[in-house]
Amino acid sequence: MGTEIHLPDVGALKTLLYLGSGARYRSHFGLLQYMENIPCKIAADLDNSVQDTWVGHGWIPMILDISDLSNFADNSIDAIFAIDAIEHLEKEDGLYMLAEIDRVAKVLSVIFTPVNFLDVRIYQSELINPVLNGLDIHKSGWVQSDLEDFGYIVTTFKELHQFGDVKFDAMLGVKRYDDL
Repeated sequence: MGTEIHLPDVGALKTLLYLGSGARYRSHFGLLQYMENIPCKIAADLDNSVQDTWVGHGWIPMILDISDLSNFADNSIDAIFAIDAIEHLEKEDGLYMLAEIDRVAKVLSVIFTPVNFLDVRIYQSELINPVLNGLDIHKSGWVQSDLEDFGYIVTTFKELHQFGDVKFDAMLGVKRYDDL
């Protein structure tokens, strides 16, 4: 794909929660390299195979409904990432997840999602993984103002996602909670 996402330098991060990490250890646009030196990294997903996949790479696996962060105290995690995750929730649950991220994140949150609704079932034969008990299905669509309403600075990437010959836009929302 070749697209690199550049995030602010936050070398002082000690904890990271990666929501919707999925069953495969894969780099989304170089983000794993950005995360690798953070001492405490939690990979959270509803897919049970997150246990086997992430632990071997220095991550703490956690089976978790990504919209429910009630297990975490306020301002308890330095950075929270939800990469290609929020679109797998119903809109109401995604909005709740954004509010929960605001409650739990101490320094930084990053949201990455397709722009608008992308019905991946149409392109199922193009997907790398088969649908995992419905977890890979997109349930909601998001636009720039959805993230901006929560205080994110949003960058849109034209034609970043591709299934066959069809290309789709995606967006990155970055929100800082401190003065770093």
